Amino acid sequence: KQVGGHLVNRYFARDVGMEFGPPNSTDTPRDNIVVSIIAGEALFIPEGWWHRVESTAQCMAINVWFDHSGTSLSSLCHKHNQHMLNYQAREMVRQYIDANVVESCCHSAKDEIIGLLRQLGFDVSNVFRDPWTIPPDNLTRKFLEGMKCGKNLVPHRSRGTRAIEAGLSVIGDYASQVFGTADPNLVNATGHQYSLYQLALPGALSRLGQMISYFILMMYPEKSARDRNAIFKLFSDLPNADTLVKRQMYSILLLCLTEGACYLLSLAWEKHRPIEEARMSFEELFGRTDDDVCNGQTRKHFMAKVDSLRNETAKRLILGDLMLLNPEKEDDESDEVPRRNCVVS
Repeated sequence: KQVGGHLVNRYFARDVGMEFGPPNSTDTPRDNIVVSIIAGEALFIPEGWWHRVESTAQCMAINVWFDHSGTSLSSLCHKHNQHMLNYQAREMVRQYIDANVVESCCHSAKDEIIGLLRQLGFDVSNVFRDPWTIPPDNLTRKFLEGMKCGKNLVPHRSRGTRAIEAGLSVIGDYASQVFGTADPNLVNATGHQYSLYQLALPGALSRLGQMISYFILMMYPEKSARDRNAIFKLFSDLPNADTLVKRQMYSILLLCLTEGACYLLSLAWEKHRPIEEARMSFEELFGRTDDDVCNGQTRKHFMAKVDSLRNETAKRLILGDLMLLNPEKEDDESDEVPRRNCVVS
């Protein structure tokens, strides 16, 4: 058929919505090819061409994609194919991010370990003197010494099942103490009722969140089924949330987890098989929170931490690996040049 008009290829830097505009819009100039096909006809759309399809109610459309794995660099750089460069560049970045983002995110998550140890009062840089910067309580010392996996508590892949069991035991005991303060009938030896805010919030839940984060960061859920099961067991063994107060405490506890811990926990759900066990663990954890009365805010905050770590890691991959720039230097100059969020889909 004879088709009038020409392809829009002069404004690739602009938003696609501005390119085509909404249907029947006359506000934005639309210099497009418009083709109507009927039963038995087919339309070939070259790779990288923006397009939109509108169908009537009485039709069925079938799309077929061709394998372009054999596309050569010389053909891509041909002047007649220059309209595809933006598309190919995006596709290259997407594939590179997909291939490397999990490993890079895991490394970024592990970088939080040293900071968590310092928050717990242990400075790994004090190799020639007492590493405890503050006198530890018995529970914190028992937890870190039980979880240690090498010299100066620095984690190694060689840690054994005994270290995992020790960490689970201490976290379970401490969680029972913290959530026990939410019992309105609990009184001390003098007959005075314990105060939830005095004993549990914010310090106790914050400390429990640090311990859980440290435990998760010591795991390798991307490769080890044993470590994924250990993470699931950690949360399944926590006290039941049988009151609204305890559910609110669980929401606060999840907010205390670090970005890296949230990412590794989400990775454990994603990688675990059978998928039904992962789904059960997910629903059990967030079922203990007060999400049903606060419009799912706990899940939203949790996923925001996961997305934040992933997007920041993707940005560093793009700047450092693909563009050969220094991401740290880019961050230092943020006062002069506004930072842009990097979201790769």
